[in-house]
Order: sequence, then C-alpha cells, then structure tokens
Amino acid sequence: MFADASVCDHWSKMPYWSDEEAAALLLERNPKLLNRKAIRAEPRPSEIGNAFQRLRDLAFRALAAGEFTSGRSPSAILLWAKQKQIAIPASLQASVDLHTQPVVDWKKAHDQKAIELERVQAELDTSKAQLKAVITEQASANRSLLTRERTSVLKLILGMAIGGYGYAPTASRSPVAKDIAGDLHRLGLTLDEDTVRKYLEEAKGLLPSDWNQSDA
Repeated sequence: MFADASVCDHWSKMPYWSDEEAAALLLERNPKLLNRKAIRAEPRPSEIGNAFQRLRDLAFRALAAGEFTSGRSPSAILLWAKQKQIAIPASLQASVDLHTQPVVDWKKAHDQKAIELERVQAELDTSKAQLKAVITEQASANRSLLTRERTSVLKLILGMAIGGYGYAPTASRSPVAKDIAGDLHRLGLTLDEDTVRKYLEEAKGLLPSDWNQSDA
C-alpha cells in the first residue's frame, strides 16, 4: 500500500490532485489503494483509515475555501501542506519538485509589480516636471531674446527715420511713414504706410525722456 518512488513519480506528473488523492499521497500511500471506497470496505476502523479521513477532510475544506491560491496542482497542494505543518513524504516532495515549476505566489507577484509600477510612475512624473521646467525656462529665454532683438530693430528704424528722413517723433503729423513706404515700394519691397507708421510709433517710445529734436 505504501507509495514507492514509482508511485510518487507517476502522481507528481498529474496536473491536479483530488482531496482523496492528496490525502493518500501525504500519508505516503497509493491513492488507488487508499481511498473512501477502500475505507468503507474495512471491517473495522483502522489507524491509517482515520488519518486518511481527517486529512481528506482538511484538503476537501481547503479546496472549497479556495486556500490553494495557485490551483490544485501537486506543487500547490504541497505548499498548502507546509503552511498547515502537515508532514510531506520526502520521495513525494522530490518527485513534485522534479516535474513541476515552483509555485508562483500571484498575490505577492502582483503586489511587487504594483510597487514597481508606482516607482516608475513617480519617476515619470518627476521627469515630466523637470522637462516642463526646462521648456518653460527655454521659452522665457526665447521671449527675452526676441524682445531684445525687436528693441534693437526698432532702434535702427527710429535712427534711420530721424537721420535719413528727418522724422520728428514729437510732431502730431509726419509724412515720413508715407515717404518710407514709397521708397520701399520703388525697391520692390511692399510695406504699407500704416504698418510703417505703427513701427515708428512703437520705436519713438524708446527715446530717452529728455530727448530733444535739436539733438538729432
């Protein structure tokens, strides 16, 4: 009736065990010979029969309660037996280890993945914040550069208008905008009078507060 190496090897290749098979194998017995049918056929209760009934009851209830988190595979059942401090025959353990992959604790694996995902998300959020700061800083620098360049161009326009066309920034009306637009047109450069006037108006705001037409 004892489960020798060949019996353990055979049952360790099974994809799953029933509660009866698990109980018999954990008692180092052949499930074909130790089962409920064989127990009922005994003329009187035996020690091994009582042990089988107790162990089978534990396994049955564990299956019903879903305590085998990785299914009813041999390795899952042996893991359950270890957790319940149920003795496992050495030959059975060796055979199961030989024919099955280690049981994966899916909850633990899930929790580890969740922690890793949170870490990666935190790093991603930090990188996004750093990138946003760099972009904002660069945009600010670009705006500052454009402002300086625009100011320089306006100064050039104002200087040439005053020096070349006799533009009087303080005068209420000036024909200079029309003259400049006309000269540009003759050169094939189209720019309407209103646009020229707009830039002249903007440029004269760059003059010093104490500027005097006589200084030109």
